[in-house]
Amino acid sequence: MELDDALRFRVLGQLEVVRRGSPVTVAAAKQRVALATLLLQANHLVTRDELIERLWGSEPPANPFASLHTHMARLRRTLRGGRELIKTHDLGYSLRTTPKTLDILEFRRLTELAAEARARDDAAREGRLLREALAMWRGPVLADVASASLHRDVVPILEEERLRAQERWFEVSISRGEPAEVIPDLQAAVDAHPSHERFWAQLMTALSRAGRQSEALQTYRRVRDLLGELGLDPGPKIQQARRDITAQAGAAEPPPRDSPLVSAPAELPADNGAFTGRGAEVEFLCDHMTAGRRRPAIVAVTGAGGVGKSALAVHVAHRVAGHFPDGQLYADLHGATTDGEPARPADVLRRFLRSLGLAEPAVPASVEEATARYRSLTSGRRILVVLDNARDADQVRPLVPGGLGCGVVITSRRLLAPIGGVVHRDLDVLPDEDAGLLLSRLAGQERIEAEPQAVADVVRLCGGLPLALGIVAARLAARPAWTVSAMRDRLATERRRLAELQVDGRAVRAGFEAGYRELASGGGGAAARLFRLLGVLGCADVGTEAAAALADLPAGRADELLETLVEYRLADSPAPGRYRIHDLLRLYARELAEAGDPGQVVDAAVRRALHCYLATGRGATLLLDPAARWRVTLGSVPDGDRRMALTGRRDAHAWVDAEAANLVTVVRQAAGRDDDLAVALVAALAHPLHVRGHWHQELLIAQTGVQSAERMGNVAYRAFAYTGLGTARSQLGFLAEADQCFERALGDCRRIGDARRAAVVLDHAGTVCRRMGRFERAVGRHLEALRLHRAHADRRHEGVTLTNLGLAHQRAERFGEAFDAHRQAVAALRTGDSPLPLAGAIGHLAEAHRLVGEPGTAVERFREALALDGTGGHGGSYGEAERLWGLGRAYHDLRRADEARRCWHESAQALRRLGLISAAEQAAVHASTVPRTPDVIERHL
Repeated sequence: MELDDALRFRVLGQLEVVRRGSPVTVAAAKQRVALATLLLQANHLVTRDELIERLWGSEPPANPFASLHTHMARLRRTLRGGRELIKTHDLGYSLRTTPKTLDILEFRRLTELAAEARARDDAAREGRLLREALAMWRGPVLADVASASLHRDVVPILEEERLRAQERWFEVSISRGEPAEVIPDLQAAVDAHPSHERFWAQLMTALSRAGRQSEALQTYRRVRDLLGELGLDPGPKIQQARRDITAQAGAAEPPPRDSPLVSAPAELPADNGAFTGRGAEVEFLCDHMTAGRRRPAIVAVTGAGGVGKSALAVHVAHRVAGHFPDGQLYADLHGATTDGEPARPADVLRRFLRSLGLAEPAVPASVEEATARYRSLTSGRRILVVLDNARDADQVRPLVPGGLGCGVVITSRRLLAPIGGVVHRDLDVLPDEDAGLLLSRLAGQERIEAEPQAVADVVRLCGGLPLALGIVAARLAARPAWTVSAMRDRLATERRRLAELQVDGRAVRAGFEAGYRELASGGGGAAARLFRLLGVLGCADVGTEAAAALADLPAGRADELLETLVEYRLADSPAPGRYRIHDLLRLYARELAEAGDPGQVVDAAVRRALHCYLATGRGATLLLDPAARWRVTLGSVPDGDRRMALTGRRDAHAWVDAEAANLVTVVRQAAGRDDDLAVALVAALAHPLHVRGHWHQELLIAQTGVQSAERMGNVAYRAFAYTGLGTARSQLGFLAEADQCFERALGDCRRIGDARRAAVVLDHAGTVCRRMGRFERAVGRHLEALRLHRAHADRRHEGVTLTNLGLAHQRAERFGEAFDAHRQAVAALRTGDSPLPLAGAIGHLAEAHRLVGEPGTAVERFREALALDGTGGHGGSYGEAERLWGLGRAYHDLRRADEARRCWHESAQALRRLGLISAAEQAAVHASTVPRTPDVIERHL
């Protein structure tokens, strides 16, 4: 199949895809990163590991290879190029293209032809080819592709290619007697690369040979002063250019460095001395503002209210002000205020024109004339304009200057896509470390360092929002007797948190109010209602289907409203189909709902969402373990048919991974309304959480389940609830407490005559005894459970109990009995349709082989178990991580060190994703040749 010549790719600027002249939208951020990575290595293999690094950096998803496969499949569909365009290889992917269809390849083709022309002394052809190659650059490479590693590792290499081509083109043009042609580009080049000596020397030479000797000498003064600020003197190339100019023109030497400068507007607000963090954003914005270009540099800093947009814009403006010697203009456009109207472009234009030296009587009355005059005055000048707090593109457009050397920094809550050439940089909250440092700088280092835990709590309660952190610091600074702990305690109560976050006319609530009013007036009442209801539901984030149930809307309509919330910066979308509201915004939304929505309406909305979670949880449980049907019959029956669509075990895993924190909130919401519903939710959600290793969340919902069962006085529910609580405590190593829970559950089972449930509890109790080192008691518990399972012909639970019995014998070093139990377990579980317990049984049999000195057999069995994990859709689970670690130990016993380390590293990565080991523990695994087995695995063997 031939390549699709109608498809064109552009990376020399913002990433663009065009088919037959029409743009092809690649909207998903991860797909844009993947496409950019493939294009920058077009026609070469890009490994999966490199793509995962480019897409997710140091925080890959639970199953990165599956996630990567999904993104590549979607990218193929978007490009409609299929596998002929993006080819799959054993180790990764490649994208087939040609210089005709990819601009970076065409750029390199043209520069190679130019080099050939130079070798033949054909300067005219060389210059023409270089000019054609450089014209393909539309701005910084991949300016709108969010991948730190791409911009760190690859983009600088491409920029260096451009610099070399520019240097040669300038040289050829000047030597051929065409200096005037390259002067504008040379001026842009020195602005973008002020420390690049050759560009300055070439600019001086070009100006001189174009008959502009005075400007050439003024350029020398400019670079001399600029370097002087850094404690440097002009280098030999610049000095030689100055001597050539003065010799040619007979001009006098330039005046000293302290000569007075012409007055220029300098309206920037003072930079914030406590400005903290944002290193990547500052570097990106400064680079873009000072890069060579053929049009004004326009950047827009966007984000929610209080996230620090204005502080970043002003900080960046001060950093780059030296590149705009003709002045800096500033205006607050009041685009998101609660106590006034947005600034009118006409009013701002009049003030700007006066700042640029125009007398009041000469200022045009109409916006059109004022805009034209403003662009005329800024043409040919290097002026920086900061437009803070913009409402929309219409307010900004007349205020964009006309000079190619000008720069514009805009802050706005909303994207300003209609403005041509604008590059957006979206701000999130501060990372914990930077948030703590900001508090330290504002409230005093000694005071903050004295209470590290309280500081961490305050950062969490403020959600990393800079405005909230600044208010907390201001309140602490004004109250020297207060400790950080006292401030933390005041913030801890949700219903008073927003009231605490205000000081001296600044308030977090006021910023939220402005955004909500804008939503209510421009986004519609339905979006505002959904925002309020999300506050009441209280989940950290939400999927489309849950939001649809909450608002009683079709999923498509709910998705439209959620996207409206994102547009108005009252939510963000961390992944396709997922929407998140900042904790403080959620409290504000709840306040609005409680103040303005009828209680019964709100309660009905929350119940719809809870029943949606119940139906989905029951579906996930049956997908993961068809034998656990009893879990989907306990407690309330789902009201309605709303649920998330889960078509297989991988979907179930992905759902529980995304919703783990929310499931705790959902169960607690139910317990406050309907204990029967709460117990039903615990029964449906505990198993998916358990399988994926989300044991902390399993513990929290189990505790709530016990409370609901106790309030109801239902003995059967209580037996189930204490069994679940004991299981979670056992997984987390709280063995004595787990043993007490199982004793309580066993008593309730016997009280109501539930022998099948009693057998399950006995098996769990035996596992706890094994982990406590009480091996004989463990064997007794397992044998009693085994007798009951066999009496009820329950082959699945028989197999599970035999596995645990084998482990008890194994720990007691009775390997004959251990092998007998493990083999019986495997035989029993092969008759069922639940691959996870079978994989576990085979894995434990493999470990028994390893312990008796049969590592080759152990490797075979571990591989069999891991294959079951993969085909059964349980990749990325705790069980898979445990078996990977065991396989690593078997490889180590066989002296296959590289394979052992690979298994250990993959296991540690999975455990870290599940939150079962710390970052330090994972680093220790990577740093050691033969790492210590993580405690979480030791506990389970």
